Parts: sequence; structure tokens; C-alpha cells
Amino acid sequence: MEQKICVISLGCSKNLVESEHIIYAAQKLGYTLTGDINNADIAIINTCGFISDATSESIQYIINTGRLKENGKLKYLLVTGCMVERYRDELLHEMPEIDAIVSSSNPEDIIRAIESIGDSKRLCCIKDNINIEEYPRILSTPSYMAYIKISEGCNNNCSFCTIPAIKGKYRSRTIENIVKEVRHLSRRGVKEIILVAQDTSRYGIDIYHRYAITDLLEALGEIDGIKWIRLMYCYPEAITDKLIETIKDQPKVCHYLDMPIQHCSNRILKSMHRDSSKNNLISIINRLRENIPDIVLRTTLMVGYPGESDREFNELLDFINEMEFDNVGTFAYSREEGTEAFDLPDQIKQQIKIQRKQKVMITQRDISYSRNQNRINNVYEVLIEKKISNGKYMGRYFGQAPEVDGIFYVNSKVNLTPGQFVKAITRRAYVYDLEGEYYEEDGTS
Repeated sequence: MEQKICVISLGCSKNLVESEHIIYAAQKLGYTLTGDINNADIAIINTCGFISDATSESIQYIINTGRLKENGKLKYLLVTGCMVERYRDELLHEMPEIDAIVSSSNPEDIIRAIESIGDSKRLCCIKDNINIEEYPRILSTPSYMAYIKISEGCNNNCSFCTIPAIKGKYRSRTIENIVKEVRHLSRRGVKEIILVAQDTSRYGIDIYHRYAITDLLEALGEIDGIKWIRLMYCYPEAITDKLIETIKDQPKVCHYLDMPIQHCSNRILKSMHRDSSKNNLISIINRLRENIPDIVLRTTLMVGYPGESDREFNELLDFINEMEFDNVGTFAYSREEGTEAFDLPDQIKQQIKIQRKQKVMITQRDISYSRNQNRINNVYEVLIEKKISNGKYMGRYFGQAPEVDGIFYVNSKVNLTPGQFVKAITRRAYVYDLEGEYYEEDGTS
């Protein structure tokens, strides 16, 4: 009798790539896939354990899914991912819903663990060596886009971060390996590739002994069928003039950069073990905008880091107003065991962290809206993603990454299809989104 597997992916896009490998392994080993957890015999939850909020979400998913073993058809619940690497013993002893705890290092090991589960036996199969080389996967994203994980692990050792302990040292895939995967995806109709890693800007440092992200971008730019190449998680400390030049000159590379800076206070940056200073950040941002005037900059900020004074927080607000990022993701500092920052004095009260996060978001709303207003009457190439109603579609232009940024609404009398690139002229701007009209090549709309 066929057994149906449902894979639930939590957390970031890097986790999603791992889940897609697991989905392929399940199909390869003879299982039937289902997206309906209520119709599954086996559930695999790929967890996130980066910060306490993500851990809480993962635990809640485990509890809710475990209930289906009592009142549904679900037989087995397997758990993998970051939270397993961090809390394997606690999960084994405190969550009886779980039938198996397995590492995400080898997708086929995860599936084969199903066969080792007995009626009264709980399995803990942990692999310490993570194979980041190409393993086939089944895309869970729309057919026209794919995330490409170019490396695993991280060497930055930020004082607040658990990733190095969970994922290990930085390990790059080879350019040849990545190019092979993207060529395969291009033949299947993928048009946008989104490069992800814990730190994309340091790609290649371990195997080529230099920053090789520009070499990778140039190699990917030669692949027929690929229209957009998007760079995420690019640390400012490793943004070189050569990378800026490549983004500017390589036609397939989006004029978009996701650049997490965390803070601007020199004292806080030093305590975080970030290799930046406020002046360096300003210099990098200015160089990016001077060389690529239409570049869209996204960043991530952290508020409530231990010892963050009112003066330092106000310094951050001033910096946001001065730099005018297009989009900002904001996190309240999460005190994580095993990190250096966990033991720092002057931990900030949760209420203050929440208030500071809200102030950042309010400040950024006005900036994002103003920058979007400046895009009115501009013509952009838009990737159509969905038909909303007759004559109305939603998509993204180069300045919008999926999931984290806004939407470009396109009004069109011409029938459009998902995965199609069209020209649209911007007519209205909102805080995060844009709205425009289908734009004919002759200049009519």
C-alpha cells in the first residue's frame, strides 16, 4: 500500500532548499507526496531554531502535527533541521509525539529513517558531515523561479548568532557544480534564480582562497534562459568594488542587494564582532548608489542588543533616515544560549525591545513610501506571478524579492500568464507595493 509523505518547511529560504532535496529523496525511494497534512501517513517537519521565536513556532508545529496521530491517519512524525542540531536531546526526552529525529545532512538518510521506526522505538540519527554538493530536488517554488544555495555554514561568529554552532564552518559549492544545477533548472523553465547562503559575499573564500562571488555571477550570467539573478544575504564587510562593478555591468544580475548591517553604532558593531564601522557602512552604501543609481537596497536591523542605550538607538534611527534604505527587516535581539551575547550585562527588557522595533518600522514606512513615490511614471520589467481578477495581475519588478518585499500590481487588457516578463508603467505607489499598467513597446498603456 502506498504511503503518503507531507514535508513541512519552516524558516528561511535556505531551509526550503533542504526541504526540496528531502521531497526528491522521498519520491526517489517510492513514497507518494502530498501537500495536505490531513491526508498524509508520514509527516516530516524541517525545523528552524535560529532564534527563540523560530524555535517556538517549530515546537507548535510539532505539537499540532502530533495530534493528527491521535485523531487522523498520520502514523509517523519525523523532525529534522536546525532545531534538531541544537536541541536533539531535549526533543527526544520531552516530545513523545516525535517518532524520529534525523539530521538534514543527507536527504535519503532522512527518508530511510522511516523504515527504522518501530512501534516502541524512537530513533536519533545524526550526521555531522553535511554534504552541500548538488543533490536533485523537486521545486516547491513557482516553476519560473528557484533558490540556489551556494554555500553552507558561516565563519563570521557574530556574538548573537547560533548559526556557526548549528551549521559549522563556511563551505562553498564549486562554480561548476552550481552552474550545472542552474543549467538544469533553466531547461525546466526557471527564469529567476535567487542566490542564498549564510553569507553570499564571502562565497569561495574556503575553496578558491578569495572572494569568488563575482566569478560565480559572471558564469551564471552566461546561462541561456536565465533572466534575473538576485543576490541575498550579502554582508557589507565583503562587498568589494569588483562586486559593485559586476552588479552594474552584468545584465542579468538584478540591481538589488540584500545587505544585513544589524546596527550602525561602532560600539555595538564591535561587540557583535561585525567587521564594519558606521563610516564603512556609509561608504559602501554611497559607492553602491554612485555606481548603480537605480539599485534597490534592503537591510536587516537588530534592536535591543545588550547594552543598547537610548542614545545608540536614536543614532540608529538617524542612520535609517540618512541612508534611506528601500526596505528594512527589523528583529528584536533574542537571547540565545551558547552565544557570547547571552552572558553580556545590561540585557534589554522585552517591552523596550518591542517598542524600539515598532519605532524603526514606523520610521522606515515613511522612507519606503517616499522612495516608492519616486518610481511613479517609471517603466519597469515585471515578472507576472498570479492573476488576481480579470485585467489585474500581481508580480514583481527587479527591486522586489519574493516573500520579503512588496508586490507590483499590473492592470492589463492583454491576457498575461505567470512566469511572463512584461513592461509596466508605474501609476500608484504604496508603502511596500507599486501599481501600474501594462506598457506596450510603442509607449502606449
